[in-house]
Amino acid sequence: MRREFKILLIVFGSLFGLLALGIIALVIAVAHYGPALVKDMTADPAAMKRTADRIATFDVPPGYRILSATDLKITQSVMIVPAHGRRGSFNIQLQGSAVPSDRSSSIAGMKIGLGLMGRFTGCDLKDDGVDDVTVRGVPVKLAVFNCTGRGMKMRVETGTFPGNAAQATVTAIGVSGDGFDSNALHALLRSVR
Repeated sequence: MRREFKILLIVFGSLFGLLALGIIALVIAVAHYGPALVKDMTADPAAMKRTADRIATFDVPPGYRILSATDLKITQSVMIVPAHGRRGSFNIQLQGSAVPSDRSSSIAGMKIGLGLMGRFTGCDLKDDGVDDVTVRGVPVKLAVFNCTGRGMKMRVETGTFPGNAAQATVTAIGVSGDGFDSNALHALLRSVR
């Protein structure tokens, strides 16, 4: 073998070995420290409210409740669902992050996620413009997507808004038509203070 080829093999072998060690270290770290990183994943309403307040201070719309809240220190997530009745037909998810990004990056990420979902469900994703709402006196544009196909009609609205987190994002998902509660979504966002 040529000397240059041997050097390349040694370099790539070393990089591969370091990568493997890094993955092993990450798995061990998550297994060991993971439970300590996850906070407020309980049914404790006070803990869920504290997590929600890290994202934004808001009023839960009438007829809705916080189902779950997760705090991973650098990112938080809160799921809001109807208090009674058709669980799973409509939900609002708030996410907060310590790392800000611009609106177009968030929308692009949502499009990629919906596109991947469409591949598995046969959903035909359509970009249906924007839904305007005012949050803390600031106009916010929520990107609207409709997903149809195989008997499914789903509406998704998503966007970033001024909250308590460096990056506050809202995503509402529901069945198109009566299953999507725009009033609840707008009431929640207008209540942000």
